[in-house]
Amino acid sequence: MKEFIIYLISIFVALPILATWFTYLIARKVGKTKIKAIHITVYVTTILYIIAVAMLFKIIVGHTHLGYLAVLVLSVLCIIIFYQWRYNTEIVIFKAIILTWRITFLLFLFAYLLLSMVGIILRIFY
Repeated sequence: MKEFIIYLISIFVALPILATWFTYLIARKVGKTKIKAIHITVYVTTILYIIAVAMLFKIIVGHTHLGYLAVLVLSVLCIIIFYQWRYNTEIVIFKAIILTWRITFLLFLFAYLLLSMVGIILRIFY
């Protein structure tokens, strides 16, 4: 049983799109609306995409670049907080963190897909 859980976690880290689909199906069955299921899926699987992008960087480039990824996430948070301060004059940190997490999901999903394609192309030609 312990090995099964380890294999399941490693599959979800290696293939976060599969984890996203699986999480959405569970959230859709448990939840009442599709939008809530999508939000829960984004909240749960964002960390898997971050780990997968770090692993793909390690495979393709040879370094994980976790520091750069952390700076990217913090930069997105700073931009959102600056935007809130500039246009609303009131900073709601909870909303900023939620929006950062959603934007991070989209950024790392795109990065995962792009790095997967780059990795496949590099493996084919080299």
